[in-house]
Amino acid sequence: MMKFNKLTETAQYMLYGIAGLFLVFLLLGILIIQFVYPFESLPDFALGLFTGCLVSGIRIVLMDKSINRAVEMEEKKAKNYNQLQFLIRYFIVIAYAVLLIVLHQYLGVFGGVLGLFCMQLAAYVANFLLRRKQ
Repeated sequence: MMKFNKLTETAQYMLYGIAGLFLVFLLLGILIIQFVYPFESLPDFALGLFTGCLVSGIRIVLMDKSINRAVEMEEKKAKNYNQLQFLIRYFIVIAYAVLLIVLHQYLGVFGGVLGLFCMQLAAYVANFLLRRKQ
């Protein structure tokens, strides 16, 4: 909990957004898998969604920490640092995508990809919550 409090307020709201989106997508996934997309089992979908949301959460924490560190650096060093952090975050996404492909019999690909997109949707949720708070 102590580490969570060290994150910026925006990052905290984004993580709350990912948790909420996980629950919403899990409930929608139950309906979609039952009636529309029967190609994945529900446990595989749920595990894929959970791991995708976990990867999105890791990316948010890494982005928050890199932005906070870069603000304190000189311009050229900050630019190089941000580029390296950007590559690290996208390497994580590529590694997870490869993991989804390799372990497709255990991890639901549809759920995993949906979990990866939770980061973008969580940004909108965080923006809405922060504006509502003001």
